[in-house]
Parts: sequence; structure tokens; C-alpha cells
Amino acid sequence: MSIAPEIPESKAWKYAQTEWERSFLLPGPPAELGKLPFKEIEDHYLINTQIRLRRTFDGKNRQWKLSKKLKLQSQSQQWVSTIYLSQREYDLFAQLPAFFLKKRRYYLKDIDSQHIGIDHIVLAEKELWLAEVEFSSEEKLRAYKLPLAFLREVSEETGYNGFELARIFSSLSS
Repeated sequence: MSIAPEIPESKAWKYAQTEWERSFLLPGPPAELGKLPFKEIEDHYLINTQIRLRRTFDGKNRQWKLSKKLKLQSQSQQWVSTIYLSQREYDLFAQLPAFFLKKRRYYLKDIDSQHIGIDHIVLAEKELWLAEVEFSSEEKLRAYKLPLAFLREVSEETGYNGFELARIFSSLSS
């Protein structure tokens, strides 16, 4: 089965991996937020593509990446391919038309050493808190219980993926 028309079936997994992810809408920041490490993330979702340009800064190091994500069986399972860029390469891609989203991602480990990314996004006058957890298998994804209070799981809701949030934010800020 071809993942996308532009990806030859024989090459689909040569430079890519499967990502399983669950997302949860949080009522606000967790109590331990001030003690957690974080990164500043700026995403450019290139218009009319499924490509994301990302810049991150953790207070010491900067990274620039170009990624393509495609939904597989569900919103929770994605095909992902990423390349790392130099700042010069990033600056060239950043000139393309894109929806922009800036967020701060905090990192928390739960009692099973599962990494939880907690995204803080400010959209116009509203704050959005999302927890994202990545898994190495579908079995782990299905068995997982988030150790934080949450309003609801939004893994299958397209309105909470990065592209849609960036599109909404871009329309609010224009």
C-alpha cells in the first residue's frame, strides 16, 4: 500500500518511521510546571503541503528541522520523515508561504519513564494547554493512562493538530 502518491512504495520506510501519539486537552498547567525543562518551538506549516519547518531553542542549543507527517491508520498513527537543517537552509525555507505557530513545550517523565510533552500555546486572547505522548507501538499507545488531569483526549480531533492550530492562529493574527 502506498503511503502517498509521491512516495515510492519500495522507499516508504527507508528514511521514515512510524509515530504513535496521543494528545490530551489540559485544563491548565500542571502544578510542577516551573520545575520542568522546556524548549521554545516555532513551527511553519508550509501552505498546500504536509511539510513542517521547525526551529527549537532550549536555552543553549538551536535546531532546525524539516518534517513531513502523513496520517496512516488513524490520527494517532503517522508516517514521519525528518531532516536536520543548517540555519541558512532554515532561513531559505522560512521564506515560503506558511501558517506559523509558536509554543513552549515542557518535558515531564511519568512514573513509567514515559516522556510527556506539555505544549503551552497562546492563541489571540486564549491559552491552550496540550499534553502529547509518543509511543513505540500501538499496544503501548492503547494501554497508556495519562497521569495528569485532562479535559478530554483530542488525538482523533483534527482541530488540535499543529497544522490546524497554526492555520487558526494565522487567521486570528492577520
